[in-house]
Formats: sequence, structure tokens, C-alpha cells
Amino acid sequence: MKKSTWALLLLIAAPAPLVAQTKTVDGTSLPRLNLSKPTEHGGIYNHAISPDGKRAAALSWIVRRPSDDGPGEKLAGGDIYLLDTRKGSISRVLGSHDQNPTWLRFTGDGKTLGSFSDDDHMLKLWKTTGKKPKAVIDLGGPGSGFTPPQMSANGETLVHLAHRKLPIGEKGRLTGHTLTGWDLKKKKQLWSISAEGPMGELIAKYGVSPDGDRVAVYIKHVEWREENGRGRGTNGEEYHALLNAKTGEELWRVSGNSSSRPPAGTQVLFSPDGTEVLTAGNTGIRRYAASTGDPL
Repeated sequence: MKKSTWALLLLIAAPAPLVAQTKTVDGTSLPRLNLSKPTEHGGIYNHAISPDGKRAAALSWIVRRPSDDGPGEKLAGGDIYLLDTRKGSISRVLGSHDQNPTWLRFTGDGKTLGSFSDDDHMLKLWKTTGKKPKAVIDLGGPGSGFTPPQMSANGETLVHLAHRKLPIGEKGRLTGHTLTGWDLKKKKQLWSISAEGPMGELIAKYGVSPDGDRVAVYIKHVEWREENGRGRGTNGEEYHALLNAKTGEELWRVSGNSSSRPPAGTQVLFSPDGTEVLTAGNTGIRRYAASTGDPL
């Protein structure tokens, strides 16, 4: 087995002031950081840290005046902020997302920030020195907190799982429907993988290689039906695969079967150098050679 150390950093954001006591890996305490909030805002809902650690990005939700009919009048919020992590203060307001943004990511060079809203399905790309988005792209449907968009470190490729509601129960069932790959430079969709049939669900987890040329996926098809107001699902095809990010072509596939079933893909990611694909689920962790799909 290759001797390497993998580190997985999970940022868990909540609609609360960003106050954190940070420690290094050896337990040494760092100064407490209080990041300021805008005067009029909907609460800091999520945040991202730039690769160099000198800046943070934050987003706020929209505050509306109560109304008996409709969502009410917008008062404040829905904005994207940059903060100086040394001072804890807001250094720039990049602009408004117009709806409640739910996702933020920096590119590897820290010069571009991506934000996405499940409300209007819009992805916005911001130059961190600008005052308006340099690109606005409709991704075709809402996402999920469990399957947010994934953007390559170079900011050229993005993968998104669009969701839809199936007519099950009174409120319907929100399920993944279409996995799409995007060229962010050309602002266009390049390929898609969709659920099978009108009541089909596509369960998908995915990661993009650092160079944006490949996409690692875990795919599972489920067929739903309604019985007594509740949903009943039948599992279908299930596999891991490596895709060409530009065409969606499969470069290799590892299918699930009774004797050698791949673990449920709760996490799919590349090694930092892009040579390995790591998948983790409730039945274990597996490593694949990115070039061939051979298990490691």
C-alpha cells in the first residue's frame, strides 16, 4: 500500500455568528476569531476559507417582511461577503445572489468564488476583486445539502446533481434526477446522466480531479412507487466509474454484484495529485488507481 497521509477537512456551517476556537493538529490553541456580520443581514449561513487562509467568504439568507400572500417583501440578505481572517472584519461585499445562496467554494488560486442557490438553481462565479458576477449559469434544478455542486480546483469544471419532486405522499419526495457536467469557461453543459423512468431516482456522489479533466462518480438507480401514501423503492444498477469531464465518456467502471459489491458512495474524492480515487461508505473504504480502476 502506498505510504501517504490523507486528510479530510469537513466544514460544518450553521446560521449563527462565526466564532471558533481553532487548534492545530498537535493541539496548540490559536487565537479566537470573531468574524463580523453585516449591519443588515439574514444571518451568516455558510462560509468558505481561501486556500491561503487569509480570507473567508460568507453568505447571508434573505430577510423578508411578513406577508399574508406570498413570500413577503425583501428587506436584506442574500449577499456574498469577503472577510479578512486576520482582522475578522468584512473587507468587501461582492454582490447579491438575489435568492438564498446555499453553497460557496474558492478556486485553488483563491481568485474566484462560486456560489449556488437551490431557490433559483443559479450558479454565480465572482472575481474576488470585482463587484458583480463574471458568470451566471442556470444548473437546471435544485441540489441537496448531501450532494452539493463540486468544482475543480482550477475553476474550469463543475458537476451538479439536479433534484425533482416525485408525486409520493402529500408533500412529494425530493430525489436526485440528472447528474450534469459543466464547462465553466464556456458556460455550457457538456454531458448528463439521468434517472431511468418517470419515477426513477439517481443517487450520485462525485468528485472532480484537481485539473478538471476527470470526474469520479458513485451511481445508483432506484425505481419508486407509492403504496398507501408512502414510497417504496427498488434498487437497480449500482457502480463506481471514472468519466471524461469534457464528454462524460466512461474511462472505467466497477459494478456492484452479490460477490463484490462496492461500498455505498457517501464520499468520492481524488487524491491531491489526482492519481487515486477514494470511495467511502457504510461497508468500508476502497482506493482505485485513477488511470485504470484497479483496486489498491
